[in-house]
Amino acid sequence: MRVVGCVNGYQDVDMLKHSLPALRRFVDFLVVVDGAYKKFPLYNDNPESTDGSLAIAQEYADLIIFARRDQVSKETIPWQDEIQKRCAYLKTGYSDDYFFICDADEIPVGTLDRHELLKQDDWMVMLSRVNDHVKPYPIHRLFRHRPGIRYHGTHHAIHIGTKLIHPNSVKKNIFPGLRLDHLHMLRDKDRVEKKGEYYRSLQVDEAAFRSKEGL
Repeated sequence: MRVVGCVNGYQDVDMLKHSLPALRRFVDFLVVVDGAYKKFPLYNDNPESTDGSLAIAQEYADLIIFARRDQVSKETIPWQDEIQKRCAYLKTGYSDDYFFICDADEIPVGTLDRHELLKQDDWMVMLSRVNDHVKPYPIHRLFRHRPGIRYHGTHHAIHIGTKLIHPNSVKKNIFPGLRLDHLHMLRDKDRVEKKGEYYRSLQVDEAAFRSKEGL
């Protein structure tokens, strides 16, 4: 059984230099997925990171998945959306692997007890915003690989085939002794605003999905 760390980023060098070495200590195999996705504001004309993110990824990651290549033109093109980009790292897992998902601006803190991990397939991990008054909240970031695993509907909704992974009891499913610290205070304000605009543009579709799934 491996713990596979998964990070996706784009132009995130200031975040990755903190998150990748921290995550590396928790996992057996580390995957970084790079590249912009459509409808999300591009910060230059290249869908691949050009700010040094890839150099940091090469230092810590076992596998880097780059932005896609068009089969005809061979040009680099953006991911279709964040769901497609996140699904890319799920394709790297094998039977009995556990995925530990960490965004580029998140730092894992604590311990990851392998014996505890094996007690169930799917766990929530507490997410805490550093230097913020927002209360910590659980998020689905630690789960076992199974055939047909994928993101669908929203970039946090994980399915096995057509079945949504959704813990019935949040308290029961929070992994003990482990948390993620969200480094939002290090983010460039302009980028935060643009990302906020992007997610607000998805609110109608996401609300419809969550209503349908009873979330």
